[in-house]
Amino acid sequence: MADQRVTVLENTRGTRPDAVAALGICLVGYGILAGLWPARHGYSPDLSIVIREWVNKPLGIGEDFGFLGVTLLLVTGGMIATPTLVRRLGPPLAAGVALGAVAMALGAHPLVELVRPVAAVLLFVVIWTLTRRWPWLSVVLQLEVAYLLVFAGAAPGADALLHHLGLVAEYLPALLIGQLIRLGTLRALALGVLCVGLPAVAEHLYQELSGWWHALTVVYAVLLTLLLRGRGIRFPVVRWLSTRAGWLFASVAVVGYVALDLLSRLPLVVALVVALGLVGFAAEGGYRLAERVYGP
Repeated sequence: MADQRVTVLENTRGTRPDAVAALGICLVGYGILAGLWPARHGYSPDLSIVIREWVNKPLGIGEDFGFLGVTLLLVTGGMIATPTLVRRLGPPLAAGVALGAVAMALGAHPLVELVRPVAAVLLFVVIWTLTRRWPWLSVVLQLEVAYLLVFAGAAPGADALLHHLGLVAEYLPALLIGQLIRLGTLRALALGVLCVGLPAVAEHLYQELSGWWHALTVVYAVLLTLLLRGRGIRFPVVRWLSTRAGWLFASVAVVGYVALDLLSRLPLVVALVVALGLVGFAAEGGYRLAERVYGP
């Protein structure tokens, strides 16, 4: 019953993020499988080069749209009610972590960098659970925690764990922006500016983030979210991508990335097609299994 009320509320406000999630997971898949993996293994596909030169660089969007895709997914996560977020993302992310650990134990190399946004989601859920009676307090507190972790992780003498937590905290504002969009009041504007400012601060403090212009990418994600929210619901492919976004995310990082390693002797185009098929198959299987165990 509570989920039905949430759905009605989202529909009346026009904030259903189906198209946002669909675009986000497509960009993540492209950025990781067609951009990152080939770049790390000495491939330079002509199409990727053209897109980088004519789209990514002029717009200031780095990482072959991967960070933009992750940011769109995180904004989507913040827009939906947190209990729904836990139900949708809990099983696929837990399965992804477990399968990734098994793959690493067997000598494979899944994309472990995607642990950072997953950890940001976990931090978001924990703080929200403690402060769920006061939505605005929850946003302010999480923003303070994010800034604190970013500054603490970049401080001289910070240990490796704190440094990594600072890198994780860079992803937290995207979730908060989604929550602010869902709250939908003018008071969200000032907090939204502070959310966008955090990646700029992190880029200045962390060498790993220098030159990536993540703050600008977050702005693009906000604009795309405001443009696309409430759209695309009637298209089956959009509904399929959005409802299985969590499973697709985990499958890209583990199944797709490892599959490309195993298929590296094949032509890149063939390997990509096979890897995408495996990603879709794994995501659909995981989604249906979770639906059977936990219900729709």
